[in-house]
Amino acid sequence: MHPSHLNALTLARSSVRVLAYELTSTPIVSALVAAHSRGVDVQVVVDAMLRRSVHFHHDVLTRACVPLTYDPAHHIAHNKVIILDNSLVITGSFNFTDSAEYHNAENLLLISSPEVAALYAANWQLHRSHSAE
Repeated sequence: MHPSHLNALTLARSSVRVLAYELTSTPIVSALVAAHSRGVDVQVVVDAMLRRSVHFHHDVLTRACVPLTYDPAHHIAHNKVIILDNSLVITGSFNFTDSAEYHNAENLLLISSPEVAALYAANWQLHRSHSAE
């Protein structure tokens, strides 16, 4: 993730909600754990295929007690969304992976809008409601 976008994640104060198809980026996982450690309410929903991924940092998140669920309701839960403090949405083609970060051509969009964040948060909640640990 571009440093300015990763910086946005490190500045979260109250909540972080993640919907991710993949989550193998060490900097992003580290930023999520750091946010959780400083008292931010971090919750993550990922595609069910990550249960079998050797690259997913499941152990890092679970050791840090970051709430993590898997979305089995879709053939592919191809989401790429982070909602920060109910006011900033990070989305785009960028999978939250080291490959996307260092090798791929990706796009990332930051939307600073509580109204848009509320729409994304409702979608996050929908996916969380049919996900499992």
